[in-house]
Amino acid sequence: MTYSIRNINHDDIFKIKKIRNEQMDVLRQTKLLTDSNQEKWFNDIILPSYNSKTKTLNFTILYDNEFIGYGGLVYIDYVNKNAEVSFLVEKKRTKNNKLFEQDFSFFLNFIINYSYRNLKLHKLHTETFEFRKRAILILEKYGFKKEGVLKEQILFKNSFINSIKHGLILN
Repeated sequence: MTYSIRNINHDDIFKIKKIRNEQMDVLRQTKLLTDSNQEKWFNDIILPSYNSKTKTLNFTILYDNEFIGYGGLVYIDYVNKNAEVSFLVEKKRTKNNKLFEQDFSFFLNFIINYSYRNLKLHKLHTETFEFRKRAILILEKYGFKKEGVLKEQILFKNSFINSIKHGLILN
């Protein structure tokens, strides 16, 4: 049983659409994605990111060569050498605490090393809705430090909730 990472291919974009639409409650996404949204994202954002410095760089996450999710870096700032970490796996995997921790840990190991070695970044940061306590614990286990709370940042189920900011200095 092994994890691997590869560039996102065209077939992946519809799987990504499915998992994003199923888990909008943990994302800043406010509308259901369509196939045409995904085609545009793939052509305008994903394909160029593999050939030049762009503000987004995403990868497919595989387990035993099967798609389980995707993740990467968004809002990459090459001048100030920082980026936000993005990660999402299939909903069924998030329901199993051990499996989710294994998935997220594998990805964090990969993205931390990739960011430091390949992109020469100085810092990674995250924004996590406060109810995602397992994700927050895993981030902190990997050395991400709580840097702030965005008070009542997100409208969730008719109530405003906080969003937690974490950062990790790479060295």
